[in-house]
Amino acid sequence: MAETEVSMLVKQIEDRLFPGLGLDVWERAVYWHLFRRTRIDGCDSLVVGLDSLAGATAMSTTKLRETLRSMQRKGCISIDERSRIGHSVRVLLPEEIPGLPVPGTPAEAVDIETLDLCLGRQFVAPLLQREENRCFYCLVALTTDSTVLDHVVAQVNGGDNSYRNVVASCHTCNARKQAAAADDFLRALYRDGLLSQADLHDRLEQLRLLQAGQLVPNL
Repeated sequence: MAETEVSMLVKQIEDRLFPGLGLDVWERAVYWHLFRRTRIDGCDSLVVGLDSLAGATAMSTTKLRETLRSMQRKGCISIDERSRIGHSVRVLLPEEIPGLPVPGTPAEAVDIETLDLCLGRQFVAPLLQREENRCFYCLVALTTDSTVLDHVVAQVNGGDNSYRNVVASCHTCNARKQAAAADDFLRALYRDGLLSQADLHDRLEQLRLLQAGQLVPNL
């Protein structure tokens, strides 16, 4: 790959790919490392072991697995094969990613009030960010892979898929709450010792703010 071509690609990656896909610092570090070992060397993929890649990027293997899964969901890499040797990872360039925004193109206006947040899992990340990476109910730490979308007012009770009613939840709370009223469920968690009194007051206040439309996720 010629030097001028590399320079142009670096600018496209920094200015278009990273912001367009919302890559975090871990994802950017892994992307640059894989880019160096593939595209700079004239290939689009390589077989890499998790331990060696974790060491090269100064990450734990657990964090690396989470990062690779997130990058694959966002569409900047493709994990084609898994074997005893390692993972076959293909690195995608900006022009190879369908729907990637072009710099200077106005973003399409989104009507948050009518948006269905249960369309697949595309809104898990912003909802999880709103909940500060914790279950809305019991406050257990969550990742994008461990998050379930839950309806504060159950759909059987007329709950909708709006940002005022859909929250990030752990699997346990999602399975246990079912159609129960959210405030009653929070009090049950308090009685079971899963929430402190301060936590309960905080969760009830967050529930009030949510249903009042004051907890808007950053989409």
